[in-house]
Amino acid sequence: MNPIRRPCLAAAAALLVAGCATPRIDGQWSDPAFATRSLRDQKVLVSCRGPDSTLARLCEDRYVAAVREAGGQPLTAPMPVDPAGGHEAVAKAAREAGAVAAIAAAVNVAGVTQASYGPSMGFGFGGGFGGGRGGIGFGGIGMSVPLGGVRPQTSYGMGSAVLDAASGREMWSVRATSPVADDAPVQIGALARTSVDAMRDAGLFGPR
Repeated sequence: MNPIRRPCLAAAAALLVAGCATPRIDGQWSDPAFATRSLRDQKVLVSCRGPDSTLARLCEDRYVAAVREAGGQPLTAPMPVDPAGGHEAVAKAAREAGAVAAIAAAVNVAGVTQASYGPSMGFGFGGGFGGGRGGIGFGGIGMSVPLGGVRPQTSYGMGSAVLDAASGREMWSVRATSPVADDAPVQIGALARTSVDAMRDAGLFGPR
């Protein structure tokens, strides 16, 4: 292969992967009683939980940015909300922060696969020896030895519920799943953005 074409093909492959890396919405639910509720220009508490504190904080950071972009005024609790308290604990934290609503999100690992990375070295053998019709030939023998390794590729899922702070009732919820990849911050950011986009489509950040 022409060495000049290799970077071009690699770039094209990267663009193709990036274009297919959008999380999918698995399902949504809404309470008709809050159909006209808008969170635009309103204080909204964001609370995330996950398999570890790093993923939970990444979720909160990405969600805060997405809510601000949508037109809300995102807040986070000074201390992580106790997950054992469920939605009521998140709603209580929202009331104490002066927010009218809360987003309670949970990140989980949806799947893990093993993917090889790095270059490989190939060996080929050809030719033969001997004379006449009794010669012995060797041809088409080859092998490839990986020089890289194997690392896990993870897919994350995110469930999000929008809560009314005053009553603790769930107004709307969504579930999204990211494609398998090896960059957790990018995946979690895409999940938060996709979830907030679904909220906007549902009218939760519509004009007030």
